[in-house]
Amino acid sequence: QPQFEQAQRIADKQLDMAFQSGEIDLVHDYGIATAAQIGLSLLGFDPARWAEFAGVALNAYFPPDSPEYPTGPRDQALVALDALIEEKKLNPGNDIVSKLVHSDLPLVTAKGMMTAMVFGAFDTVTATTCNAMDWLEGHPEVHETLRTDDKALDKAVDEFLRVFPPLVPGLGRTMAQDHEMHGLTLRKGERVLLCFGA
Repeated sequence: QPQFEQAQRIADKQLDMAFQSGEIDLVHDYGIATAAQIGLSLLGFDPARWAEFAGVALNAYFPPDSPEYPTGPRDQALVALDALIEEKKLNPGNDIVSKLVHSDLPLVTAKGMMTAMVFGAFDTVTATTCNAMDWLEGHPEVHETLRTDDKALDKAVDEFLRVFPPLVPGLGRTMAQDHEMHGLTLRKGERVLLCFGA
């Protein structure tokens, strides 16, 4: 419950900032900022550091040898994560890092889970949230139902995750040999996307 209340405060704050400015970029001003702050607070970080971590997460898709790959900021984020782990070993709280550090999991496994949250959660949560809000803009009757019916909202979250999967809804592969499928010739060496999303 405290985590939910913290998430609600963060979301409300981002909307208040948008109302004060009179405009909002749904992805940058709300989606990324809200997801990053909530994710960090759940981990046990100060949510005010959201831009530092979100910048790393959102730019980590460049190839590691690209000059735009955030090598320095990524290394700084990993150092910050190590420091948080050490802090939570001594002073555990009601957060994910504390729970993982004091679990039966090997530290390397727990740290892998934490790293995935730091570097992976921001964009996936942002994508699903913004896709859902965009869809609701065109379906005001559903939007109104979700505002008043918690059970419908719970079901809607599952449906939004199914219809708007937060990761690329497919798997890229290279053809190992020529192949005919539904009248289409796929050539050896060509890239194909196997779409298994909703």
